[in-house]
Amino acid sequence: MTSWEKIKENGIFVGGHRKNGTTLLIALLDGHPDLFVYPYETHFWYAFYPVYFQDDFSYEEQKQRVVDYIFLSLKQTIKKWMKLDEKDLKYSYSELNKIFSRMIDSTNATVKDFLESIIYSAREILPDSGYQTQKHWIEKCTGSEIFANEIFQMYPKAKYIHVIRDPRDNWAVIKKGWDNHYHTQYDSMDRLLRSVIDRNYISQKMAINNPKIFSNNKYLVIRYEDLVSNPLRMLKHVCQFLEIDYEKLYPEPSFCKIPWKGNSLSNIQYSSVSNERVGIYKNLPKDEIQLLEYYFRNDMMQFNYNPLYTEIQCIDAVREHYKWFNAHQMYSMKPIRTNYDHLDSQK
Repeated sequence: MTSWEKIKENGIFVGGHRKNGTTLLIALLDGHPDLFVYPYETHFWYAFYPVYFQDDFSYEEQKQRVVDYIFLSLKQTIKKWMKLDEKDLKYSYSELNKIFSRMIDSTNATVKDFLESIIYSAREILPDSGYQTQKHWIEKCTGSEIFANEIFQMYPKAKYIHVIRDPRDNWAVIKKGWDNHYHTQYDSMDRLLRSVIDRNYISQKMAINNPKIFSNNKYLVIRYEDLVSNPLRMLKHVCQFLEIDYEKLYPEPSFCKIPWKGNSLSNIQYSSVSNERVGIYKNLPKDEIQLLEYYFRNDMMQFNYNPLYTEIQCIDAVREHYKWFNAHQMYSMKPIRTNYDHLDSQK
């Protein structure tokens, strides 16, 4: 096995807005012998950092958060996506926690130390046959593009791959997941749509500006549509960016070399890379397409996504959405607070 000390500084990070194809990309890269791919997602950059590095969380609470959230998600990935039982792993889940605890206890418990301890611990228990040849590790977390500055400060040799997608298709896919997933997280479909606009808008801006800030040699932006329409050509481009030999890549989606059939919110399973979900936004209501085109118009055209409507044609959809947003924003606040509490305090 390649020792952790030899590869721990060689991080590769993958991010982008949720349902943009980030998991597909890392699953396709899993077939390269030079790479250890942390399966599915760490959730590190929103479920752990920066919240659990605030003053009101103790070191023990930080460690427990890793066990209760990040490793719980890893267990679910192993069971659901990799179809493995605990007995199929190199070590038990209780040993996973011990490996992590010993590792992080031997450090200064910085953000970097926590991330490396998580990656190291997962690598220790997973049944990956390629450990003897690995030279880099891959961590994927949606939205981590906003932490690119911190990532490159921690890992000067790091590479970052940012996956973008037509924002209209992105919303169409997320919307299909309302019944099975998102209804437990949002009070309405409108709130979910607003969240997608806000988050994806920032992600698109990061895709435009981060390569300028950190250089094209360190930060690569790829389109989901190019990945699924011609995966071999795109994977060759990605391997060139990562400076690894494309000829060694086995380009079939997997985790720890175990075939992966996708994480569709509609529970669709795929036997190979498919482009059938490109352009599905055309089934959306007209006003939703217009709303998204209003907000994303300039960024869409920069990445060769063509709007269907003019800006003037989109105005009514924007007006109606903002009427809802303006009237319902108070319901996203804490129950004990209203927009007028500050007036009461001045009486």
